[in-house]
Parts: sequence; structure tokens; C-alpha cells
Amino acid sequence: IVFAISVAVLCYISYKLAKISFVSETLEKYERILVPIVFIGLGIYILIENGTIQTLLNFI
Repeated sequence: IVFAISVAVLCYISYKLAKISFVSETLEKYERILVPIVFIGLGIYILIENGTIQTLLNFI
């Protein structure tokens, strides 16, 4: 239940932020740069959090 409420709150906040013209114009202008940075950062975070990088370094 907490997860569903948190997702709903985040969706509502995102919707309200997208309605602000300055924010939406800036995001549209830099989306080709921001989206890959966010996904790469998320991937690196997941690798570090799960200890995958340390495991790979131990193999070397």
C-alpha cells in the first residue's frame, strides 16, 4: 500500500512539474542529454549497490 501511495504522489508531482512551462521547455530542450545520463547513472548505481563491480574486479 505504501508503494502504491508513493507512486501516486510521485506521478502527481511529476504531472504538476510538467505543467510549468519553464520546466517542460528545459526538459524538452535537453532530453537527448538527460535521458542517457539518468539511465547510465541508474545502471551504475545498481551495479555498485549489488556488488557486481566488486565481484568483477575479484575475477581479474
